[in-house]
Amino acid sequence: MSKFLTSVKNHLLSGIVFTVISIVYLNVVTVVKFYLAGGDFSRLPATDKVYAISQIVKGNSWPFAVVGIAITLFLLLVFRKFHSLRNRTIYFYLALFLVFGLIIQTHQLAHSGLFPSIRSFGFFAAWLILALVAFGIYYFISRTAFLILERTNPNSRLSLSGMAIVALTVLIFLLRAQFSQAITSNSEGYNVLLVTVDALRKDHLSYDGYFRLTSPNLDEFSREGVIFENAYSTTSHTLPSLASVITGKYPRRHGVRNNSAYALADTNLTLAEVFKKHGYVTGAIIANRAMRPNRNYNQGFDYYGESYCLAKLKYDLPGLLMFNRISKFFGEGLFLYPGGEAYHTTNLAVRFIKRNKEMRFFCWVHYMDPHLPYAPPPGYDDKFYKWGKKFGVDNFTITHRRRYEANLPPTPKVVKRLRALYDGDVLYSDYQIGRLLEALENMNLTSKTLIVFSADHGESLADHYYYVGHGRLVYNPNIAVPLVIRFPDRRHTGVVKDPVSNLNIMPTILDFIGLDQETFPGGIDGVSLMPLISEGRRDYLPLVYSQNGIPWSFDLRLFDEIERGGVNPLRTMAAKLAVDTRHGIEATLQEDIELKLRTVIKDNWKLIYVPVKDSSSPTGRRHYYELYDISSDWDEKYDFIDSQPEVFQELKSVIESWCAADTGRSIFAEVIEMEPEDIEALKALGYLQ
Repeated sequence: MSKFLTSVKNHLLSGIVFTVISIVYLNVVTVVKFYLAGGDFSRLPATDKVYAISQIVKGNSWPFAVVGIAITLFLLLVFRKFHSLRNRTIYFYLALFLVFGLIIQTHQLAHSGLFPSIRSFGFFAAWLILALVAFGIYYFISRTAFLILERTNPNSRLSLSGMAIVALTVLIFLLRAQFSQAITSNSEGYNVLLVTVDALRKDHLSYDGYFRLTSPNLDEFSREGVIFENAYSTTSHTLPSLASVITGKYPRRHGVRNNSAYALADTNLTLAEVFKKHGYVTGAIIANRAMRPNRNYNQGFDYYGESYCLAKLKYDLPGLLMFNRISKFFGEGLFLYPGGEAYHTTNLAVRFIKRNKEMRFFCWVHYMDPHLPYAPPPGYDDKFYKWGKKFGVDNFTITHRRRYEANLPPTPKVVKRLRALYDGDVLYSDYQIGRLLEALENMNLTSKTLIVFSADHGESLADHYYYVGHGRLVYNPNIAVPLVIRFPDRRHTGVVKDPVSNLNIMPTILDFIGLDQETFPGGIDGVSLMPLISEGRRDYLPLVYSQNGIPWSFDLRLFDEIERGGVNPLRTMAAKLAVDTRHGIEATLQEDIELKLRTVIKDNWKLIYVPVKDSSSPTGRRHYYELYDISSDWDEKYDFIDSQPEVFQELKSVIESWCAADTGRSIFAEVIEMEPEDIEALKALGYLQ
């Protein structure tokens, strides 16, 4: 019995000591790397830096604690030859955990961004120095542990009980629930929660009739609110569309025309500024890195959380990554890595709401995951398509899209793959939105919060002209967006079929809250949807307009020739020049205006204006139109130009007037000189080559 107790104590003490050493060493290296990374991290508020460090410590510690204790118990039960050899036990654990530490350290250095290559001299030198430091720490502590073993009575039940209690306490601390008991808000008036998702197609949500279950949480949410079946964004580009959401203006009025060198001018009065003026606490949590503070979308917000800065934390949580890989041996779904931006976006949003739940607040949460690259986290990456791979996450990146564009038409397998990955991202976004809504419910705030859910634009998935992405087209996959409003007491529910624009979101919110008497510089284009919702009035609704964000100046119908043996237009030099994204504005503004695709929607009819560069034309340009009945042909496959001449002529006159009114001059426009971080962000999102 004495020999058995000695061996148990040897293993437990060795395992616990080396597990704790590994956790401390891993977290110190990770936090140091976090601060050395610089860039976006350097400007994070102190509270967000504390949050990031807490995520690092939590995400690295408990998985390593579980694995460390599992290894200890395994060696205790299996390798009996170590039971009585205390010195050998210590050194065996030293070697085993040192190898773990060095593997994780290599992973950290490789993703630090501090070295041009893992084969560089700097990387090798840093790795060697850290390896020596790690060995010194492990060896010093191992000798200390050995002395403890020598001086501790092996038969002492107290020693064993003490170690067991310490181990159990550490585990309980690391694995403790993150939920806290909610306190009911005592503030008067309604809160507002605006949730938007980047690049989210409305027809890929299951509440909209999609064949896959991609939005179980939003399905439940939509049943409790008002669904707008025909909502459209003002543009298929992020920055101008979201500017329309928070200003109630079309892009030509608020001045943000695309994602390149524009910022939201201070002369615009934003939704956040209105709420702040009336005593609300305002907060935004933004996952799109194109919306850095220099774009000025933070005007009016007391707190502007840049959750995209925390996306790189997935490389700072090797403990979780290790645990996830190990769990693969036991089957899928044993453990889900919490993910990147959406996970942190929800966490920051919940934290903001918790801190301000006793105040009136306006909170805007913008998720990013359905945007390219399509790379759902484990458990979602193969939810709708089995890749036949035991390890690793398949994805569809910007690089994949370039290869795809060079090899048109796509094979059915490629289309199936990218759509399955996109749907996995949608499902994961729905899960994170569900977490946010659940937190709101747990804080007893649902009954006094107006919740608006929408998207900045949609996403083409090889629908029209094989296009994948957004920004260039104005077909329904690109500009039709979800829009659901849930009222605090659920006083309004149902489905609205009338065409509406996302620029109506701002005046609708202000109308419901009672702040619709605000005077806006230059006026706004949006109208409140409350008369439509509460009274069924339709006579006052304006026509819905939209446009693309990036000029695409060659004839789209050239793609139709590919299946008949024609040349892929994206392979021609003229096309490459035409689709090149411009950094500047002044020299190309007029061309940018004239080469924008535009559309007008009236009732069930949708007319699309397509401009084309043509050197043979006296003006250097020509154009054509497409007319669709979106009530019976949402996919826009059948052109009614010839069969509906009266409708065509009416809408043609409307869209020509709309185009003529856009001179490119706006007192609200602001141009910025893009910083290296801006260019890097746009490249990561696929907007720049």
